[in-house]
Amino acid sequence: MTLEKIENHIVDEATTKAAELAETTRTEAAETVSNAKQQADADLALGIDRLKAELKNAFDQSIGTLQAEQRLEMLKLKTAILDDVFEQATRKLLFDDGYWQLTRRYLRSMAGQKGEILCRSEHRETLGRAIDELNAEVTEKIPPLSEETVDILGGFILRGDKFDVDYSLDSQLETFRTKVLPELMAEAFPEAS
Repeated sequence: MTLEKIENHIVDEATTKAAELAETTRTEAAETVSNAKQQADADLALGIDRLKAELKNAFDQSIGTLQAEQRLEMLKLKTAILDDVFEQATRKLLFDDGYWQLTRRYLRSMAGQKGEILCRSEHRETLGRAIDELNAEVTEKIPPLSEETVDILGGFILRGDKFDVDYSLDSQLETFRTKVLPELMAEAFPEAS
């Protein structure tokens, strides 16, 4: 064997071995790239799914918050409408003879009680006249009007030694309002029911 043949043989073996190694490396690299691509695709899909879920949660929370705010605003609006209705009814009531007759009956029921009657300053004259007229009719006297006034819409408060009796229009309307407000809300705004 000549040196050239040996060299050629070694070069051929090395070339074959290098080609085998190159092929093995190419195959392993392709497999590694394929695995990495599959893992990257899986990670990307998982990331996209997680992002979608986070966006959906954020969207749902935002929608829920907006709906709650909208319901609160609607409730405020409906309450304001009903408050306005009650306010208009109160103004009309103060000019109604039936209301003043009822107030007069309440005053009559105070005959013989101890204390003093407090009222709105604008109603002192009317209530004072009613007390004088009633005192002429009853045997036990109705407590006198106090010099002190109270900030009420109408009616009166009997300030006694131990407790007060509230016949103010404010307390009567509040009692009435508590009783009828759910019914009025259901009738005026049936979509809320």
